[in-house]
Order: sequence, then structure tokens, then C-alpha cells
Amino acid sequence: MVGVAAVLLNGRGEALILAVALVVLFAALPTSHRRLAAAAVLGLALGYGVATIRATEMVGSAEVVVPETITGTVVSDPRLGARGSSAVVEWRDLAAQRVETLVFYSSSEAVGRSDAVEIDGRPVDEQASILIADELRVIDPAGEFEQRRRAVREATRRRVLSRVPGSNGSLALGLIIGDDSGLTGEERDRLRASGLTHITAVSGSNVALVIVAVAFLLRALNRVGWGWFCVQVVGIIGYVWIVGADPPIVRAAIMGSLILLAHVLGRPSHLFTLLALAGAAMCMHVPETLNSLGFQLSFLSMIGLALAGDLIARTEGVGRKVAVALLSPVGAALLTAPLLAARFGTFSLGTVPANVIVAPLIAPATMGAGIIALVPDGFISGEAVGVLVWGLTGIVLSVSSFVGGSRYAVITFAPLTSAQTVGIYLLLLGAFAPLVPEVRATLRTVRRWTSESPGRAALVAGLVSIVLIASFWLLD
Repeated sequence: MVGVAAVLLNGRGEALILAVALVVLFAALPTSHRRLAAAAVLGLALGYGVATIRATEMVGSAEVVVPETITGTVVSDPRLGARGSSAVVEWRDLAAQRVETLVFYSSSEAVGRSDAVEIDGRPVDEQASILIADELRVIDPAGEFEQRRRAVREATRRRVLSRVPGSNGSLALGLIIGDDSGLTGEERDRLRASGLTHITAVSGSNVALVIVAVAFLLRALNRVGWGWFCVQVVGIIGYVWIVGADPPIVRAAIMGSLILLAHVLGRPSHLFTLLALAGAAMCMHVPETLNSLGFQLSFLSMIGLALAGDLIARTEGVGRKVAVALLSPVGAALLTAPLLAARFGTFSLGTVPANVIVAPLIAPATMGAGIIALVPDGFISGEAVGVLVWGLTGIVLSVSSFVGGSRYAVITFAPLTSAQTVGIYLLLLGAFAPLVPEVRATLRTVRRWTSESPGRAALVAGLVSIVLIASFWLLD
């Protein structure tokens, strides 16, 4: 995790602040725990080294130098909209900067992930984050492996939509492979306004369902052990292949595989540790992943769910059921709301009630859509499950329409500044970090260490103040 921070902070003063904080932590920890602090320092050094090596790919001028014809590679599955199609294209500008651009083009063009393309068009802004294509040409189609993936996705789309027609089927597709392009613009706006957009962002819950489904099958066959652990991992990899290796699903796949590994080894799986390892692995491989909104939202959502899970574990009886229904959506909403406010200047008042209502419906609807995709045409079971999925997704769309259609559902304002966003997250950190057992143990250790000498307490207070002031100054 320290390596992730170092990659993010490369070339900036915050890296020094982080190093000071690690020194304080090293001094405060008892001798038996100093190996952990030493590992953190090593992680800082490795992460900073990776960031330095790849600095040329991460740092460039504020303005992108766009050539007359852009040559790049499609790195997302195309989405069909009311006015055409769109896809994310990765390319290099005239200054050799790596750029990812959302390109809108004519739906008549047959374009897919991993295709090499040429684009004639005009960027909407100086950073070329969005581009309107006058013409888009495929100059090197993707290989056979990618063509097979597209065929699987198309077969899935055909089976689901044939048994769950209309917008209900498009939402069902979004639940299993993230393709909700069949929804109307108004339906997507209301999902966003009601805080339900995340249900079509394939990530942790989908990987969990894959693990449960494969484990159920293996248990029924009485198959356990290392060999069948590999079967489960292959199942996860296969699912990621079908969906597409976007940051949220890759993060979830890494965490899911590590949880399975811990189970086979007979070791506990600590969610915060697994989240940190997954994030570190992704960002050290591709540091630009840190700039992905999908990765950031997925990461923050998992932290919120982990905090909620710790609270849920402390409740019993009826209170536990209430906690499960309320705390998970509240935790995820609280942790992601500041980031959404910083990016879009919006805050959804309907997020918590809408998520509480639809949460029990998502898992059965997703499993049902998966069954439909696997059952060949002509089987009556596929038609029966289709009716169930149609009803469940219809309820979800109705809830999003009611909540998201309210004039008071969303508050709009000027996007938050970096300093404001950091300030809010520091307040949330101060409020919720003590809920984590490891944080409480660290705080007790620091309290004992500082109680032995007034000078130590003054040193810690001064260093914390310096870190906070410097952070806001650097972000100003």
C-alpha cells in the first residue's frame, strides 16, 4: 500500500511527508512489530523506484498535442447510445504522452476492444479527454482470442435479451457483464441520480457470486484441495476475460483469488490487507490506474463495505439483520460521496434508501441472468428464470425511476477542490478508522509510547500538524 502511495506522490513533497510519518510509526511501534514498519519503508522505496522508472509515462504537459490523425488502440468495449457509439481509445500525442480519450463515433463502424484504429476528429477540451470522430477506421483488427470473447458476449446478449426483453433485459446484461448500453439515457440518468449506477459496474459482488457458484458445484462433486482451488481461480479468470479487464473487476479478481488462497492454506483473509495488496499490484503494474475513476470508486466502496462489515460482526439477532440492510449501502455511499462531489459536483440524497430497497434483489437477479446466459436455447428452465429476472430488474428500474425522478434527489454545486475533498476524507478517517481493530491497537501503542514522556507527545502532535498543514498547502 505504501508503494501505491509512493507511485501517486512521485516527484512531489508528499512523498517526504509520508516518509516522516513512517519514521514516527517505526519509533512508536514496539520492537516486536518493527519488522512490519521496516517492510513499509521497503515498500515506499520500491514504489518510489517504480514511479521514477515510469515517470516519463505519467508526467507531461497540461495540454495534449493532438496530431491530425490519431492512431491508437481501443481499450474498452464499445457502448451504444442514442446518438452513436463510444469507446475509450489509448494513444500517444506528438509529445509522446500517453492519453486515454473517450471517442464518440458512428454506430455503423464495427469496432471492438483491442482493435488498432485511426481517428480523424476534433477534441472537446485541451486534455483531449473527449473526442468527436468524423471518421474512425480499423487498421488492425484484434486477434482470434479477442474475437472469441466478443462472440461469447454476443451470445450472452442474445440469450438474455430473448428471455428478458426491453430495458429489464438491458439491466440484466449490465448486472452480469457490465453492458447496460441498451438502457435509455433517461434510465441511466435516474440510476445515477438514485445512486444505483454501481450495480452495473461489474466488480466484487460478481466475483463473489462466481466463487460461490463454482464452490457449490465442487462441493456437490466432493472435490476439494489445491487442484480444485486452481479450478476456481480459472473460473475467476474466465469471467474477467468475458467481462473485460477493467480496473474494478481486476481488483475484485485479485482479492477473490487471494481469499481462496488463504482458505486453502487455512489462514484468515483480512479484507483491508487484501485490498491494499490488490491495489498495490495494479498500480505498480500500471501506475495510471490510480487516475481511473472506476478504480477509485471501487477501492473506496470496498473500504466502506469493510468498515460496515466490522460493525455488522458486532451485532446479533434482529439488530444484525437491520445492520446488514443499512450499514453496507451507507458505508459505500459515505466513502464515495466526496469523490463524486469533487468530480461532478453532485450529491445524491436518494442513494441510501434506494440501495436499501434494491440490495436484496441484486444477487438473485444477477444469478438468474447468469443462468439464462448459460442455458442453451429451447430449455424451458431458461424461460422460467427469465420471467423471474424480468420481475426483479423491473422493480429495480421502478425504484430508480421513483427516487431518481424526484426533483430533490440530487443536490448540485461547484465541484469540490482537492483540499476540500482531502479535508472531508480526513474527517471520515478520524471518525471511522477507530472502528478497525488494527487501528485501535496502533492507537493504544502510540498512547502508551507518548504517555512515557511529555516530549514524545509533543513530537507526535507537532509532526501530525506539519503533515496536515503541508498536505493542504501542496493541494492548494
